[in-house]
Amino acid sequence: INVVAGAHVMMTVPNFYRVETNHHDLTSYNKFIESPLDNSNGELKLPPGPGLGIAMNVDFLRANVLEGIGG
Repeated sequence: INVVAGAHVMMTVPNFYRVETNHHDLTSYNKFIESPLDNSNGELKLPPGPGLGIAMNVDFLRANVLEGIGG
């Protein structure tokens, strides 16, 4: 969520060119969302859906709840 939200903010600020993230390979985030992020050619394409354009992968999240946190 933070990467996509940051990219949306970036699109509103002139001359903003970089979103910081923990991973250089954004595909590691794809397991958390329903549709994979498109970061071809080193550019993150914003998803076209409403809001941030992403839907969380609820099945993955439920299967990976940390004990004591939401479980």
